[in-house]
Amino acid sequence: MRSILLLLITISLMILISGCQDNQTAQRSASQTEDQNADRTTERSAASMSMPEKAFSGSYVSDGYDKRNEGYDWIGVIVDEVSMNAIEIKVRSRADRKKPTCTFDTKAYKKEEGLYSTSVNGKEIFFKFTSDSLKIYAGNLADQDALAFYCYGGGNFAGGYRKISGQLDQEQVDKTLFSAVLSLQGLSFNISAKNENGKNMLTIFPFGGEMDPEEYKLEYKGEITGTGIEDMNADGYPEIGVFTKEAEGLQKGHVYSYSVYGGKSMGQIYLPSTEDNAEVNEGYNGHDEFQFVETYLIQRFPLFNGEGPEAKPTGKTRQVGYQLVDGEASRVFKAIRANEY
Repeated sequence: MRSILLLLITISLMILISGCQDNQTAQRSASQTEDQNADRTTERSAASMSMPEKAFSGSYVSDGYDKRNEGYDWIGVIVDEVSMNAIEIKVRSRADRKKPTCTFDTKAYKKEEGLYSTSVNGKEIFFKFTSDSLKIYAGNLADQDALAFYCYGGGNFAGGYRKISGQLDQEQVDKTLFSAVLSLQGLSFNISAKNENGKNMLTIFPFGGEMDPEEYKLEYKGEITGTGIEDMNADGYPEIGVFTKEAEGLQKGHVYSYSVYGGKSMGQIYLPSTEDNAEVNEGYNGHDEFQFVETYLIQRFPLFNGEGPEAKPTGKTRQVGYQLVDGEASRVFKAIRANEY
């Protein structure tokens, strides 16, 4: 009887030990599965992040492009991915035989992979990419007419485009560097830029109201990074600004601004050089940018110790607010506040 009891105890212990081993094995298996799943997730994330940069950048063309040498009209779209979530769009067309059909510039922002959108006169416009195509369309079909404003002769650049290798045909394409239309308080301004005889020239044509149909033209430095329009002195008429940035050297920013006088004419606004402005120039070494924020011109630039190429960044940024005031000969942007962060 005692032998039978010992035998039963031994069998029970063996079953208990076996169960523990199976549980440990199951836990190890589950842990390994979780680790493998985590590895796969990491691999997928890494693969997603390692997608070729600027996958959508390049040139896209309409159907007529292949027959351009037979005289067919065509529209091209130049895309540049400027950040992980933003692209620059330039719509251009042939200009060697007639006035360009469509000219349009904008920045669009990522909504999901391969889909970007922008606002055109309050209408949401989408840019949908595949590996070799682009489709431009309005969120609401009726809003597609907003794109016709940027075309000549009843044209519209909504539709499908295919990607090509290389640039658009440089002998035929419109050489406009930048194009925009700004509107406020019943007045509008057609802004365009071209390289003329080796110089980058900015042209501003105001229209609407009682504005004189006069073209304003000037040379500018750098590349155009944006525009702005505000009534900065609350006189009932707008001010416009074109912002640029030099690509080389100290990468200085510039602003080219005009103020409307009495709704009939415009005059350029004077902005003192930052280097010569003792109120704000301490630590300035270029790399600045401008924008209109409500009724102020805002300038931001990183602060440096020293000058020129050998200057070292401090890690701080200065923000300067300029207010529009009347000067002796013209209106002037006057620095009224500065802070650092």
